[in-house]
Parts: sequence; C-alpha cells; structure tokens
Amino acid sequence: MRKIQVLTSRDGNINLKVDNILLHSNYYPERDGEKFVEGNLHLIKGKDTVVIYGLALGYHIKSILKNANKNSKIYIFDLDSEVVQIGKKLKVYDEILLDKRVEIFTEFNEEFNIVFSNLLNKVEDIIIYKPSLKTMPRRFDSVQTILNNYLNGKKGINKFRDIMMLNKDINEKKDYTVIDELINNNNFDVKNKPIVCVSSGPSLDKSINELKEIRDKVIVLSVGSALKGLVKNDILPDLITITDCQKVVKKQLEGLEGLDVPLCFLNTASYWAVESYNDYREDGSGV
Repeated sequence: MRKIQVLTSRDGNINLKVDNILLHSNYYPERDGEKFVEGNLHLIKGKDTVVIYGLALGYHIKSILKNANKNSKIYIFDLDSEVVQIGKKLKVYDEILLDKRVEIFTEFNEEFNIVFSNLLNKVEDIIIYKPSLKTMPRRFDSVQTILNNYLNGKKGINKFRDIMMLNKDINEKKDYTVIDELINNNNFDVKNKPIVCVSSGPSLDKSINELKEIRDKVIVLSVGSALKGLVKNDILPDLITITDCQKVVKKQLEGLEGLDVPLCFLNTASYWAVESYNDYREDGSGV
C-alpha cells in the first residue's frame, strides 16, 4: 500500500510525497519545473510534437506550454491514477486541461500503447519526468523497466557518441552485406522456425541442455558475450550479433573467427571486433 501525502511547499504551492519521494521541489516547485524544462528545450521549442511521460502536479507541464509553439501538440502520459485523481481534486490541472494543444493518457489500455508507440517513431526523443517514473505503481513495473532502460540507453549514447561515430564511418566504408541480403543469402527459414535469442549469464547455463534438444527446430541468434559458451557446449549459432561500440568487444570473438557463422551488427558496433571477425570470412557480414 502506497503512502501519498499532500504537502505545502515553502512558497505556498501544493506538493505530493509518494512513499517518501517528492514529486516536485518542496521549496519552489514552479521554479523547479522551469529548470527541468530548460534542460529539455531542444525537444520543445520549434517542435510540432512534444511527448512526455510524467504529469505529476503539472508545474513542469505549464512551463512546457509556455515554451512550446502555438500549434504544437503536447502528449502527456502518466499511469499513476492515484496521483492524477488527487491532482484533479486539488484543481491543479485546470490550466493544462483548458489548453487545446494537450492530450493526456492515464489509462494503460490499447489506445495508450498504440499512441505511445506511434509517437516514438514520430519524435526525435521523449521527455521523462523522473519523479513520476520513480513513483510509478508497482503493477506497471514492466513499463517502468522499459522507460528506465530507455534513459540508460540515452546515457550510453551520449557517453560513447564519438566512438560510435568512428565505428559508423569505418563500418560503412567497408563492403559488408546489408541485413536483408544477409538473411536471404543464408536461407534462414524465419517463417517456419522460431528465433531463439541467446544471451550470456546464469540463464544460459540453466537452459543449455534444453537448447540442445530443440537446436534443429529453431534459429539461434547469439550475442557476442554468449558465443564462447555456446561453442563450448557444441552449439553453433546461425547468427552472431554485436551492438556494443567498445574495443573490448573484440575479445568476445577472439579464437572463434574461423566459425562459418555470419556476424550481424549495427553500423555503430565495434569496428575492431567486426574487422577481426570478418578478416577470416570471404563473404563479409551484415550491417
């Protein structure tokens, strides 16, 4: 059972504490909302569509509305029905609800999934209000995990941007087979055989015997870190895939370069690993 408290901030505004996590600053929530928006202006100013997860009590949303274009569409998603109901009772959303640019989705249903998925393909990025993410009800743990992974992925891209661009430049200059040709050239029966994606870790150790039993009935796609474990157990995958951009990935494939298994990789994946593995192959592998 969650504990939700209604508080009054130092400047007299309403705030909420959900299981000891404040949804807004307990000093100056409006100013805090403006500061949050300043860090996301590149996703707001001049954009036709703005997507944000996290309504909370709306201080940051009001700041978004001040900075967005007059004809922008602002899509707000929030699965915390308890917080939303409290906000409605406290009438903190009145200004937001009157703005014709705004659409709010608070029920986890088919419409939520369809709209959210379509918007992900439409915008450059989405804005995530972290206090709303942290306090998401437990029944939506899977959604919380997806959004957290999304945030972590963004951090990784920002951290390794330069090396990813280096990989991209080098990989795209090579005469590697593109993914569609790779699939067609190897005659993978994807219509009749399910694809099993194999990653490393305890789960692989526990299921290795089961994988051996069904090996001929499936297409095995192995990540680089699982490859040595599979080969050690006499399982040859149909495809190897790498996505990591770092040089250390090369070690995952060392000693296995002579395998007659194509390598499938992102154009931003480690060019050191790609070159090392493909030097032993005549056909090249897929980008």
